[in-house]
Amino acid sequence: MYRVPHNNTHKKMEERQPILLHPGLSGSPNTFLYIGNRSIVFFLVNNGYDVWLPHRRGSAYGKGHIKYKRSDPAFWDYSYHECGYYDIKAEIDFIRTKNPRKVILFGYSMGTTETYVYAILRKEHAKKHISGIVSAGVTAYLEHPNRFYVQISLAAPYMGNSLRFRKIHGLYDSWETNKREEEMTFAKIVGAKKSLMALFGYNPDQVDPADLPVYIADHPTSTSIKCFIHFAQNINSKKFQLYDYGLLKNVFLYNSTLPPLYNVSDIDVPMYLFYGESDTLNPKEDIFKFYNDLKVRKKGLIHISEDKRVKFNHADFVLGKDADKVFYGVLLKILRENLKG
Repeated sequence: MYRVPHNNTHKKMEERQPILLHPGLSGSPNTFLYIGNRSIVFFLVNNGYDVWLPHRRGSAYGKGHIKYKRSDPAFWDYSYHECGYYDIKAEIDFIRTKNPRKVILFGYSMGTTETYVYAILRKEHAKKHISGIVSAGVTAYLEHPNRFYVQISLAAPYMGNSLRFRKIHGLYDSWETNKREEEMTFAKIVGAKKSLMALFGYNPDQVDPADLPVYIADHPTSTSIKCFIHFAQNINSKKFQLYDYGLLKNVFLYNSTLPPLYNVSDIDVPMYLFYGESDTLNPKEDIFKFYNDLKVRKKGLIHISEDKRVKFNHADFVLGKDADKVFYGVLLKILRENLKG
């Protein structure tokens, strides 16, 4: 994990509340640094937080394993479930050895999914060690994603089997291993902007072309095929559920022919969800349903922006031109008023 503890001040570390930032699918700590000095990391540090940025397993900085080589299929045998159940607990336990204050858990996109898995399946640990969860780009219920994701999800099982047959278990692995500096052209920047609109929602006003070269050079980082398949299963089934291994293995693992659902009513820590009007990956009807299923008393659902003139899409929480103007201030108010620990 990276730690960004201070901004050249001499404030004692135990006076700074730790906040752990989890990125989206194929993301890395760089996800929270794409827009330079306007990035959320520097905003949080400058406002007195002890910021922690984990590298997800399988990425360029997550290559190590005590048992498996990167070429072993077992190395890649994980989805957001394992990242939430095992990795977040380990990260929080480590942070608490360095800072005694309760941790704020911040997730973006798949990072939100991991935090929900953790809070559901590690309920007592979460109540003891975190002051709450903040979500940007909520990704849990996937009943109404845009047509692109629906079509890809239908083909995902066949694509996954084809790749595994060719002994490919990690996506973008060879691409990231062989990363090298490339010439940044106008065509690449225009292509990246169009891709962002197609994948995450139409909102061209929030894309500053000057920010895109960093995004293009860094994204995506390597991850497992299983992560993509797990999301595809959720879209196809319209359920927020554990990984579906097929009838026989499901019976062996779950004692059921179908995978069990993640019971979001089990979450028992404060929850604050941010959403944007233009998000087509996770449209507001899915977020509203998820929010209504939360039984925790201390929760909030926050629209970006408050005056509804700026309509964030899914990517704007980390790439938006006006993120520092319409998102960070509201976020800081939530953190200070509701999530002190």
